[in-house]
Amino acid sequence: MTKPITVETTINAAMESVWKLWTTPEDIMQWNNPSDDWHTLHVENDVKDGGKFLFRMQAKDGSDGFDFSGTYDKVIPHELMEYTLADGRKTSNRFVQNENGVTIIEMFEPEAKSDPGMQKDFCQSVLNNFKNYAELNKNELLRSLKNTKVELLQALSLFNEEEFNTIPFEGSWTAGQVGEHLLKSAPGIIKILLGNTEPTTRPVDEKVKTLEFIFLDFTKKAKSSKSIWPSDDHKEKEKLIGDLKAIMEEIENTLLLDLSPTCTDFPFPTLGEMTRWEWINFVMCHTKKHTWQIQNIYKSIKDKQAVLNQ
Repeated sequence: MTKPITVETTINAAMESVWKLWTTPEDIMQWNNPSDDWHTLHVENDVKDGGKFLFRMQAKDGSDGFDFSGTYDKVIPHELMEYTLADGRKTSNRFVQNENGVTIIEMFEPEAKSDPGMQKDFCQSVLNNFKNYAELNKNELLRSLKNTKVELLQALSLFNEEEFNTIPFEGSWTAGQVGEHLLKSAPGIIKILLGNTEPTTRPVDEKVKTLEFIFLDFTKKAKSSKSIWPSDDHKEKEKLIGDLKAIMEEIENTLLLDLSPTCTDFPFPTLGEMTRWEWINFVMCHTKKHTWQIQNIYKSIKDKQAVLNQ
């Protein structure tokens, strides 16, 4: 008898989320590939004792492909899957909760005609891809979001109260107005993130590059809805900074959600409906753009002061 092959990975996520992403067809199509030049075109998955499954995996250039199919012999939700492949080989997946998250241990009988090492590498790569998808690099995303918040608040803290409400040049907002604009935009984004969603049938981060292209080009002025334009009223610096800090932390808390679904309550202008992952990235891009604007306002005010003091 051929020695079984074992691969495993540990996912920093809740068991309920891991199980859902492992078993839901729409999610399987997102992560079930060993590399970017493979994809899963179709999934059927009846997760119960005696249930059938079929994953159609194929190289994107059409050069290779196969059906990964079989029957579930035993299913214990959040704990165990045992199944028999169409060619008779046995496989098991164990889900073990631990202090680091959930460890998935997959043990399978290798296919006789293929190199065992290559089979192990293939399956380990799929597991690694699942880990990346399940975590969606949430830790890195959270770090980036927190850093973006800190940079914004630090930029606003540079101003004294008078400077905070000073128009630096014709056609510009004050630093306080830029902060108020960000404050006004945040509740709507939170509402979208917490609102209605549907499963995503494309890469969950597909529109991030476009968002970065639009908002991280600081030479271009972006248009925003008049509903989130700031008022001309005097802005209290410390209060506005405190309010921004609090609402940015509310946005950070939404990272506890599954970020893969598509938000359906509001289509982003020109880009359409976006995933929660993409909306969080929009928050970062939008905030970074206005942080740069605030820094530019500060520099302009200080340059003028330097000229007057000569």
